[in-house]
Amino acid sequence: MKKDCDAAPPWAGRTVSLRGISFRTDAKGVVPLSMQLAEAIKDAIIHRKIRPGDVLPPIRELAAACGSGVKAPRIALEHLAAEGWTRSVRRVGAVVLHRGEDAGSSARVLFYVRQTGFSYYCAGLTAVLEARLTAKGYRPTFINAWGRSEAPTCNRFESLLKENWGLVVLVGGGAEVCRLASAAGHPFMLLNVRSHLPVRHAHGCVGRVGICIDGALSDFVRECSRKGIRRVVQFRYDPDGYDATGFLSAVGIATETVRIGRESSPAAVAQASLARMRRFLSERLLPDLFLFTDDYIAQGALIAIDAAGVRVPEDVRVATHANRGLGPIWHKPLARLQSDPIAHGRIAAAAILAYLATGQMPPDLELGFVWKTGETL
Repeated sequence: MKKDCDAAPPWAGRTVSLRGISFRTDAKGVVPLSMQLAEAIKDAIIHRKIRPGDVLPPIRELAAACGSGVKAPRIALEHLAAEGWTRSVRRVGAVVLHRGEDAGSSARVLFYVRQTGFSYYCAGLTAVLEARLTAKGYRPTFINAWGRSEAPTCNRFESLLKENWGLVVLVGGGAEVCRLASAAGHPFMLLNVRSHLPVRHAHGCVGRVGICIDGALSDFVRECSRKGIRRVVQFRYDPDGYDATGFLSAVGIATETVRIGRESSPAAVAQASLARMRRFLSERLLPDLFLFTDDYIAQGALIAIDAAGVRVPEDVRVATHANRGLGPIWHKPLARLQSDPIAHGRIAAAAILAYLATGQMPPDLELGFVWKTGETL
């Protein structure tokens, strides 16, 4: 009589078919089930029955399909992760990477960041992106485009695109950058001011995140109308600065622009703004309201206003764009169009991580600005 210890295990000779995984277990139960399951999953990946970004069935589901306990599936998944076929993602499961020999590339993320000047917003946003991705085991690489022309950086970007990347993320950047990313064949994501995003998804674009300032501007304009403001002077960057002219003109508010050149540092921006405001105050009548479209522009201009003895809001009202946590220091709460680069970075990072883990990007997202009423208006 055959002893129980010599009998074939319950899973022996069983046909397993589950979500692209299909095999028949060893009839005699000699080969460990964990090894058979791991090899079957590899075979499914190689033959594209399971694709990169797919999430493997959970351990208990695999155990039920195999007719075994949870130990064998757990060991199989550990082997696959150790060999670079999958990566365990908390609260998601075992995510399939690219083919075993290219598995490392799926953990690499290339960021192209358009920096037209010193940007606290961009610095805060990208710092959060880097921290969140690194914490999850990804390897982000950043290439920054400075100055008015992107051409020098585009050459380096094109060269980097020849390498293997799990995802390419374009933070800002023009049409040429988008074309290069599309032509390279990597999946890429766009993060830009909403009005600068292409109307349709370019080939290879897996998702878009738009930075939307319209809501805050609409609230700001309504507040201006309510306060009876008829003339606004805005201090803004030249070129490509944040511009409220169209919104104000639509409700009959006259707008004049004082342009500030993009400088190499926040201190230089503040100094340039201070000088332009001094000149304005010495030559022109005060408007109903000054609008400063950048933190550092506001910093220099407000110093000049204070030094000239101009009272806010008694003599002139003031509103400014201000990133949360970096609004210019003033002795009264500023009325402001406020953005939150840290919160925006978390939202964008979550979308990127969702794609890297599952191969699916959430629907197009919007990162909004909010209007904060302050004593200066």
